[in-house]
Amino acid sequence: MEKIRTVVVGLNHGAEYIPIILKHPHMELVGLVDMDSSCLQRLVSQHNVSGFGNVKEMVKSEIADAVIIAVPTRFHADISIICLEAGLHVLQEKPLCCTGEEASAIGKAVSRSGKIFQVGYEVRSSPLHISIMRHIRDGDLGIVTNVWYNQHTLESRTAGWCSERSGMGGKLFDCAVHYLDLLQQWAGAPVCRIAALGNRLEMTGPCEKDIPDSAAISIEYQNGVRGTFNFGSKNDFHNDSSFGVAGTTGQIMGDPWYPEGAGSYDLRMDKGLYKCRIVFDGKLTSPGHLGFKEQLDNFVNTVLHGSANICSFEDALAVHRQMKSIDQSLSSGQVITI
Repeated sequence: MEKIRTVVVGLNHGAEYIPIILKHPHMELVGLVDMDSSCLQRLVSQHNVSGFGNVKEMVKSEIADAVIIAVPTRFHADISIICLEAGLHVLQEKPLCCTGEEASAIGKAVSRSGKIFQVGYEVRSSPLHISIMRHIRDGDLGIVTNVWYNQHTLESRTAGWCSERSGMGGKLFDCAVHYLDLLQQWAGAPVCRIAALGNRLEMTGPCEKDIPDSAAISIEYQNGVRGTFNFGSKNDFHNDSSFGVAGTTGQIMGDPWYPEGAGSYDLRMDKGLYKCRIVFDGKLTSPGHLGFKEQLDNFVNTVLHGSANICSFEDALAVHRQMKSIDQSLSSGQVITI
């Protein structure tokens, strides 16, 4: 199979996949799915592909080898299961799903189908993250002791599923999952305990239902590494994110967006004697959307050549459990053991 016949499900965010698929040497766009008939027909006409109002119609057509699912999180489980059971490979947007029951159902469908199921934690595929992981694995920092990420941004989405905590919406649950996923990989072990403090601006105490405007999250990993995630969604200024990894003999401190939206970091090794700056070129990667294009390359290589899945069901399940524990800690004010 030289090209993977691909259908995109969900054309709001999903439309961003279309130009990448059209340029990819091993992917062919054959169909689009969306309930919004006007949006669907416009893109179907523009790209001369088949259009469907729902996933079941698309599955019956048997036109696809794989699907990219880019719909609100509450629909992830149902649509992914339908596609897996129809024998299709699936690249599903993050996060995995909303509930433990949905996660269990997806896992069973993945096992039964034997098909590739990759979850869109795209930053895993970015040159920035891959380079950092190489330093950690090579021992350039010694033994990792601490990891951290600071995300301060302005949330502009105030309506729909994106603003609903129960649907894993908002910047904390829909966006920060990328970076909490990175922290776990830099730490090199699953999460053990989580303490999350967060609320609306100028409010304190447990936050049971609202998506916090700001939060401070402390994380303990099973290998003893400690992590922190500082979050704000009412911060209207530039240069809004930073990260770091500290080890016994070295340190990385970086910015995921500077320059050109591709990221950079300062590296200190050999107890600080060696110092350098690594900068990534936005013209050679996915600027402002780290790893977005590269994750499709990984998906194709996994489907066609059996390469390692960059983000399997098990990987996404670990992030899901972490986010549900954060939700529980925010609600109760307690330290949660996973």
